Amino acid sequence: MNYGISFISHSLQGYFGSTKAAEIDNSNDIAYCISYDYEINDTLFFFISYNNFDDLDVKHKFNFHWSNEVFLSRENVAGSLFLCNTTLKEMYFSDNFGESWTFKNLFTCPNLPIKGITGGRRNGELYLHVEYLQMMGQRRHVYIYHSLDYGETFTVYHPVSIGPDPIYANFIAEDTLVEPGDTVQFTDLSNDAETWEWDFDNDGTIDSYDQNPTYSYRDTGYFTVKLSITGEAIQDYGIRYDYIHVDNITGIDVFIPSNSEFLIYPIPAKDVMKVMLNFKTTGISLFDLYGKLVKTYNYNILDSSINPIELSVVEIPSGVYLLKVDSKEDSKMRKILISK
Repeated sequence: MNYGISFISHSLQGYFGSTKAAEIDNSNDIAYCISYDYEINDTLFFFISYNNFDDLDVKHKFNFHWSNEVFLSRENVAGSLFLCNTTLKEMYFSDNFGESWTFKNLFTCPNLPIKGITGGRRNGELYLHVEYLQMMGQRRHVYIYHSLDYGETFTVYHPVSIGPDPIYANFIAEDTLVEPGDTVQFTDLSNDAETWEWDFDNDGTIDSYDQNPTYSYRDTGYFTVKLSITGEAIQDYGIRYDYIHVDNITGIDVFIPSNSEFLIYPIPAKDVMKVMLNFKTTGISLFDLYGKLVKTYNYNILDSSINPIELSVVEIPSGVYLLKVDSKEDSKMRKILISK
């Protein structure tokens, strides 16, 4: 309260772990904190305090690894928060003091150097700070990502531009849902790369030095892909976690993911895709793997007794997509395959 001349200690009752991020809402003396516990490596804990950190309660548990880097910022409205997981490149929003979170965006550049986020003064306004600093400042590029729809879409500003464009690693795969023995085509999207090192299963072994290689997966499971590049003595890498899904999908009528609340069939879909839920949904959307909206299925709140929900995909080209199902509490996403 006196511009940092002195500070007040708080008891932090109920708090545990090591802090990842924190935010304070001075308008109503509410404080937020995210921490991790080394003994629980698959969870980040979201705390809330109503008395300036004297007492904290766990409000939400994120299924993020403890090593994931996260940023937290509040919005203009009390109880509204933004969270960015910079490791997974995912953006979330909460309008109920962090009790539940809605998925808003998936950034496609796998090593986007996000340095911070800031909620704006208008409802739904969000800023992202992205900075590339390379070659002792000879390549320095600062980008401001600005959103007015809670992080779903952004306008990108470039306030600082020094030297050639930044060197960075990026890539896509032609198919991310395949059967054992199928060959996957990878395409390099990096800028100013001169060498490429691909690790298709993130085991530390280089599998290819080609710019646009192919790779055949023989075992079932989810595979993390890493691309390391060099250009003008600059090294960078991009990782897409659990990017390639290998499964015996031919002839499967019903796909039952680990979360049994959400069933999709048939896989692959051709003209109609059916979705079974045991919760109420407020909307269903289809995205491509770049995070671009492909189609919105407009529904009012659907009762769980309306099953299955039939979604037409007649006009959707063959490929792998993300199906997003919204509810009042949160959003769930699944990869689906459409094959004509």
